[in-house]
Amino acid sequence: MHAGGVRTLRLTRSQTCHIVTSPKTFMDFLLAFNNEAALVGDLSGNVRTERRPSQLTPQAWENRLRFAYIEAERGAEDAGGISFTNATGSFRFENGQVKVMKVEGVKPYQTFSDTASGLSVRAVFLEHLNQWTVAE
Repeated sequence: MHAGGVRTLRLTRSQTCHIVTSPKTFMDFLLAFNNEAALVGDLSGNVRTERRPSQLTPQAWENRLRFAYIEAERGAEDAGGISFTNATGSFRFENGQVKVMKVEGVKPYQTFSDTASGLSVRAVFLEHLNQWTVAE
């Protein structure tokens, strides 16, 4: 591994491939952003603030965010949360038929905010789907 996260692989005598690696998680979700910062959710259900580097214009910042992160799903605010169904992997026999056991419910939205950047979002993370949903 060379400095700067670039790894060089020798494929043949005439081909070289450069792989750019990043310390960031590759499956983070963009929850909300403005010209100065962004709220980003990860696959552990944690939210962090990313600040715009001073050398980036607001448009370059938005482009970078949309390229670097997955856009969160949008859900209805009036539902109070997201309905979910999760197959548990277990089953039982009932009246001669196999019934798959499921858990159903509504996971409520939580408010995530960074007051210094003026960002606030109501969102929920569904662990069994590895998916963030933001209230509209």
